[in-house]
Amino acid sequence: MVKRIMALFLGCMALLVVVGFGAGDAWAGKPQYTEEDLRRQCRDKREILKRTNLRLEKIRVLLRICHEEKFLSHDAFKFAIKGVDETGRMLGGWVKQQEGKRDANI
Repeated sequence: MVKRIMALFLGCMALLVVVGFGAGDAWAGKPQYTEEDLRRQCRDKREILKRTNLRLEKIRVLLRICHEEKFLSHDAFKFAIKGVDETGRMLGGWVKQQEGKRDANI
C-alpha cells in the first residue's frame, strides 16, 4: 500500500514538473510563441493538471483506507492529509489560472 501511495505521489510530482518546465517553455530555447503555440500549451497544461488532480484523489482514498485499517496512526494520517490538501489547493489554483488563460485566448 505504501509503495502504491509513493508511486502515485511521485507521479503527481513528475506531472507538475512537466507543467512547470515542459517542452515549449522559454528555457527550451524557443525564441517566440505564436498564438496557436500558447493555446496548445495551455490546453496541454490543463490536461496534465486534470490527470494530476485525479492521482491526488487516489492518494487521498488510499490514505483514508490506510488510516481505517490502522496502517497509519491518526497523527500520521493528519500530517499526510494536510500535505495532500495543501497540494490540492495549489493544484486548484493552477487549474483556475489555466482556465483564465483559455478564456483570454478565445
